Amino acid sequence: MGLLLRVPSDGYATEPRHACPVCGSGDSRFAFVKYGDPYHVCRACRSLFLQKQPTPAKVEKCFAEVGASSQVPQLHRFGLADMPVHWKKYFATLQQGLKSDGKKHLDVGSGAGECLLASSLLGHEVLGIDVGKTAVEAVQAEFQLEVRQTTLEEAGFLPSTWDMVTLNAVLEHVINPRSVLREAARVLRPGGVMAVLVPTTEFLGWHLLRWPWYSVHSGHLQYFSRQGLFRLMRDFGVEPYASSTEGKGLKGNQMARDVLRTDLAWNFFALRTWCFARGWACPEPISWFSNPRRVTEDPRLDMRRRCDKLVFRTRLFWDILGYPLHKLSVVLDRQQNLVVFGVKACAE
Repeated sequence: MGLLLRVPSDGYATEPRHACPVCGSGDSRFAFVKYGDPYHVCRACRSLFLQKQPTPAKVEKCFAEVGASSQVPQLHRFGLADMPVHWKKYFATLQQGLKSDGKKHLDVGSGAGECLLASSLLGHEVLGIDVGKTAVEAVQAEFQLEVRQTTLEEAGFLPSTWDMVTLNAVLEHVINPRSVLREAARVLRPGGVMAVLVPTTEFLGWHLLRWPWYSVHSGHLQYFSRQGLFRLMRDFGVEPYASSTEGKGLKGNQMARDVLRTDLAWNFFALRTWCFARGWACPEPISWFSNPRRVTEDPRLDMRRRCDKLVFRTRLFWDILGYPLHKLSVVLDRQQNLVVFGVKACAE
């Protein structure tokens, strides 16, 4: 059964946020509503965030059971000779800021394990942590690397333990990114380096199309501006020394599938709910937060199944249209991800 992973509303995001999760400012303005969720933009740091947040239990359950299992097919083994260029650049930039020959590397949210594998091939002493049991077990089995199933806050590392701490695609998924980065800075030794990769709204797709663009979705609780991420790192004693943007877009048929499954389906559901409130109103959240009987009866999941069938029946059309759609997404998503490298100040 398909899950509406990119529509975590209707009981998922329920608790109002009264401050920007990135900089803590209480001064924000309404931006738009997408998939039923209101978004605000912080006036102080220009970060974009969901004005309503899910409970910590819902977030943990989501990524422990669903998000991690989706990463297992992405496991990619490589050696030192055929290491992807972006990982070579990534670790070369990390080494630029490192003040010693330390080689202890902690990867927070290790996911499919590529960052851990690249680091180990470069001779570092690595440890990964992730909340997803499936991903942890898969990386351990495939790469024979040490990975623990835990959050950074629960790991209990001693202060100033690690020479390098990396957080790739983590902070956009947590309710309190300030708390996570505070802990990351605490376990990083003075003179150690940190790399943070997050999605940003400072890319062409956002500037041209704003909220309708497919890569702006409520699977991310916040989108960071460069100014906001710099400010966040500096708040905890980590001084940025380099940054870059990256993004490669989606395959055309995948992009079409996402639009059909989420944007069109959600708008249709919203219209039906408005017109036939008694028959379509769903007080319970979808998928993994509902009991099995309610899942099978949920009109949103029935609509998702119908969309899946439509995608399958028209797959030749999407394959033909896929090439120009892919090229478009590559151009518009070129700067979608922001990675910032920082060094922790040495004790005087």
